[in-house]
Amino acid sequence: MILQINKNTTHCHGSPAPIALASPAIAQAASVPAAVPLDHAESVGLAHTAVELGSTSAMFNTSGSPRRSG
Repeated sequence: MILQINKNTTHCHGSPAPIALASPAIAQAASVPAAVPLDHAESVGLAHTAVELGSTSAMFNTSGSPRRSG
């Protein structure tokens, strides 16, 4: 099972803590293996916070960052 947390959800709650603490608790209570990834983090701080609060991984989105050439 995948209980994906989206960066927009963390903004909706005012901080990542409510959803980032609840989702791992739900995953641990599941009768099947579960993952709790953070999707599309745009800041290193959000990615670190989500993992510290129990997310199993974070997908970092750099599509809005300036590109550097070779």
